[in-house]
Amino acid sequence: MTASHTANTATDSFVGVQAGQIHDSTIYQVFPNSPPQRKYEVGLRYLDNGVPSQARALIGEAVAEGHDSAEVRFHWVLALLSKRSLHALTTEERESLRRTSAELGRHPDDEWKRALEVVFGLLRCVEGTADNADTAIKGLRTLPRQQHDQILRHLDMVLSGGVKESLWAETCRAAEKARTSEDRTERVWAYFEPDPIPPRVRDLYRSVPPSDYAQAGAWSALFLTAVCFNWFPLLATADPRPVLSFLLALASGYSAARSGFFWYYNQKRLWEKERDHAAPPRSTSPPEHGFANQIDHLFEHYFAKYRPVSIGRDAWLTRTAGIRRTLRNETVELYRESRVKAERIEWLIRYLARDVRRRWQSGTLLEHRERYKVATASKTWCVLSSAVAAAAVITLTVTAFQTHPFTAALTTLLASVSAWFAVPLWTGVASTLRRRIEDKKETERIREERSAEYHRWKKKLDDIRPTEKEMELWLNSDRTVILDQVLRHHRLKWHDIISHFFLLSPGRPCKQKREKKGQWRYSRYEIRVFLITEEGVREVVVDLDYQQARSSIRERYNFRFDAISSVFVEEDEKSGIALTLTLMDGTSKEITSPREEPFSYLPEEDPEDLFRGNLDASGFSHSMRLLEGIAAEGKGWVERLPGARDPARSSR
Repeated sequence: MTASHTANTATDSFVGVQAGQIHDSTIYQVFPNSPPQRKYEVGLRYLDNGVPSQARALIGEAVAEGHDSAEVRFHWVLALLSKRSLHALTTEERESLRRTSAELGRHPDDEWKRALEVVFGLLRCVEGTADNADTAIKGLRTLPRQQHDQILRHLDMVLSGGVKESLWAETCRAAEKARTSEDRTERVWAYFEPDPIPPRVRDLYRSVPPSDYAQAGAWSALFLTAVCFNWFPLLATADPRPVLSFLLALASGYSAARSGFFWYYNQKRLWEKERDHAAPPRSTSPPEHGFANQIDHLFEHYFAKYRPVSIGRDAWLTRTAGIRRTLRNETVELYRESRVKAERIEWLIRYLARDVRRRWQSGTLLEHRERYKVATASKTWCVLSSAVAAAAVITLTVTAFQTHPFTAALTTLLASVSAWFAVPLWTGVASTLRRRIEDKKETERIREERSAEYHRWKKKLDDIRPTEKEMELWLNSDRTVILDQVLRHHRLKWHDIISHFFLLSPGRPCKQKREKKGQWRYSRYEIRVFLITEEGVREVVVDLDYQQARSSIRERYNFRFDAISSVFVEEDEKSGIALTLTLMDGTSKEITSPREEPFSYLPEEDPEDLFRGNLDASGFSHSMRLLEGIAAEGKGWVERLPGARDPARSSR
């Protein structure tokens, strides 16, 4: 095999992330004082969900604390071998496997013990120490489906050669079926949706300051005192005209005050509502990539997406510019200070956009214009009442001047000044009290509607969001199908393969999320498949659209063992691990696994455990060891791999 030209194709390739969504679940929750049964259960979840390193540790602790059985040992062995080949085992791990095999007789004869016997039989076949591989394969096929599928999945990197070839057809059929099972393409999107944050409603309630009551009361008392000194002496006379004028002033004044307040209040509310629907554009733009800027883009995106079909995008955005800015400002005000990510309130912005469209289509978007409209009759009645009241007051004042001019002048001045201050104060108090009643109803309505939408959306996500086990099952099926595609493309059989391994990294751009203490999952993957044959290494880069279960081969590279110049690995406690593979022609490729930023962890998470777990789950650790071995010793090291002793390959 000749070495093909390899460009520096992976200088920006990486495994891991620096930030993303974290689902705060308790599926991996275990405490130091937890009973061994709990540690085993959580370890089993880690194993099912594709993080074998954590599974090994927890199941091992459970065994050490006395929780031991054939079932526990079966899953411990799978955790030890999952996503690893035999050469990656340490001397201590090999000794533990040997000891477990030797102690099989102490376990009762059940399906778990038979499954363990099958595992050790397959290991002997791979190591070349078994007399006949057919016995182990037959035993595997007679196992219950649960144990059968677990063995095929977790021993994928261990099995090779003739053993792998005899099981490959049924493995591929099962993977093709499982790849799209349980409505995968209709549900995966929900996994990457951020957990919605509960709705918040701006508190519209306004209270009247006590000082306003005090000032209004003081000016009113002064007004009444002045009126009493000015008008009451007139009412004590025998002339009925002052009495009639006084009664007319009271009746018409009350009517004018009531209708005038109604006019003033409605006009003010109408102006406020119109201001909300015609909010002026901001003079400055928010910082790029900041929270407010993200909210801006989300509002524009969803208002355009949920526009009425009868109107164009630009026209709709123009018509709703004011109400959009008002809702945007409210959203930023409610959520900015709590360090909420914009994605978590995306559900609210979608709802607000749909709600504006619904009200526009039903004709209620501008219903405030009708609600606060003041009829001409009301305005006319207010003007007439005010005119009558003014005439009556003037009549009384003129009469008072004729009887006691000095007192009338002084009291009229005091009444005018006190009324000048008392009327606006009492108008403000009455407006605030009435506004409070309206705002309370409005706030409760908004809270109920948004809460209903929040619970509807959260329930939908909870109902269809895949579990970690399903996500790992689909990803494992994808890897199997991709591996089969690569083998078919190169026209290779398992007898030609000494070893193989995967390296998974996010395919940018993509969505990303993980469960608390779990591994990162991505909506798109870049999967590197390495096939080690007798003469060299074949590397294939595959793009996987995880949401749609579609994959395509993007790049292929082939190089002989002697074409590898060096493999340089650099690990930093802050930045992560970087692996650089250099060929003899001077070209190189770099694969890095950065650590997450400190703010990306939850307080109860161990950064080092998460980093090592993601290395293990992505295949980076295993890939690094294999490439280092090839670079150090070349073909000699490869020939010592367990798969290189396959009898079928020797005969070929």
